[in-house]
Amino acid sequence: MRVLVVEDSQVIRTIIIKELRDLGVIDIEQAEEGLAAMRKIGGKFFDLITLDITMPEADGITVLNHIKAVSPNSRVVICSAHNHKDTVMEAIRIGIDDYIIKPFAVERLNEVLKRQIKLLSKNG
Repeated sequence: MRVLVVEDSQVIRTIIIKELRDLGVIDIEQAEEGLAAMRKIGGKFFDLITLDITMPEADGITVLNHIKAVSPNSRVVICSAHNHKDTVMEAIRIGIDDYIIKPFAVERLNEVLKRQIKLLSKNG
């Protein structure tokens, strides 16, 4: 299983990566801004992508549209402090698999990641 963590905060990236490793995921890549994420997504398939909304270079909605255009089978979990109703509804319309609002409890993150990994294992 290959996972991409797209997050401009190094602290949050580290937390997400630690939780993924604790759940047995070892193939993890990271990007700290939207354009870097889109370059990575264009070059290889990621089973799961965690994605912030507010980032430099390209925002999460732009990256999400790119994901769904080039890799529609990738599962996407938004992890963002941005919880404006219109943005959340747009992300749902485009096709996210879950939405975690920051700041989040690590237990909530773990629960969502575990569920996504289980779904991928069942379908893969």
